[in-house]
Amino acid sequence: MLGPYEDEVLRTAIHYFKYQNVRGAITPIRAWVKQYLTDLNARDWIEKNRLIVPIPLHPARFRKRGFNQAEMIGKVLSEELGLNMEIRGFRKIKNTDAQMGIKDRGKRKNNVKGCFVADGEQFSGRNILLVDDVYTSGATIREAAGALRKAGAKEIDVFVLAKAG
Repeated sequence: MLGPYEDEVLRTAIHYFKYQNVRGAITPIRAWVKQYLTDLNARDWIEKNRLIVPIPLHPARFRKRGFNQAEMIGKVLSEELGLNMEIRGFRKIKNTDAQMGIKDRGKRKNNVKGCFVADGEQFSGRNILLVDDVYTSGATIREAAGALRKAGAKEIDVFVLAKAG
């Protein structure tokens, strides 16, 4: 995690990137990720043979936005760490409401229940670095990790740009 979602600069960059289609916001995000990885000394992620897996968007949301922000963050991590990224075989099959507008934890959990399917053999026995932009209640991450575990993933770590609350 780069920082708290309450950090105005980080939150603004995420909003420009995610909601206002300013893909150039990946430039400062890339610099922050690079510095974070240097500070963290993320060699253990490389040594654990991690496969980078971004949270997928539902096809309708992807068409509307034109890109997947988690995939772009995953690409930065892939380039900086020299790890492979996999986007095939992991899909969002339910077009859920945006989690941002849902405050109740139970409703957030129900909103994403059963929305991910991991059907690729490429996840079996693999250590995965699951990537998303913001961690709020953890409902999305838990649901995605559960789908990857069903596909045989061995160990799952999470990377997010920001954590809310």
